[in-house]
Amino acid sequence: MATHKSAEKRDRQSKKHRERNIAVKSALKTKVNAVITAVEGKKKKDSASALKAVIPALNVADTLKRVSEESVEAQQEDSIADSILGEDAEMSKAKGRFVQATVDRRNLVAVQTPQVFKADVLRRAYAQTDLSGVTDDASLVERMGTKVLVVDGELRNLKVTVPEDLRTIRLLLGIAAPEGRAVHKRF
Repeated sequence: MATHKSAEKRDRQSKKHRERNIAVKSALKTKVNAVITAVEGKKKKDSASALKAVIPALNVADTLKRVSEESVEAQQEDSIADSILGEDAEMSKAKGRFVQATVDRRNLVAVQTPQVFKADVLRRAYAQTDLSGVTDDASLVERMGTKVLVVDGELRNLKVTVPEDLRTIRLLLGIAAPEGRAVHKRF
């Protein structure tokens, strides 16, 4: 019986994903057709505003805190630090920062990849002289005044940004770390 119910569940999920994919493809086709029509009709205003920059993102579910820049050290006999780190934690002193505010997350999103840009827009973005404070391609494009469209992302789309992310991907895929694989198969 378990196989039957799980098969039904799998069918329902497949149907839901197919419907979502059809809707996404339909919306994308509409946009692409608008670009083609604008370009063929030499409507520069319409073609320039269509699909210059698109990034997937997820709504932020975590509580976010804005903290002070300066860090402070907990006292050696700090019972709160002990309860978080464990009394046996080998630490000279735990460091932390004070909360300045809780960030309203209603209009915040966690950006994913791939980020999609028209090639000329991305080239101009990277040709800027000041690249300081850049966190991703979209931040450079935004800096030029180009609007970036955020579309719904996919929770299963894992972004590889830091070494821990790559370890997570390897675990999920069952891929050995580079040391255990031939040089030409490392990533």
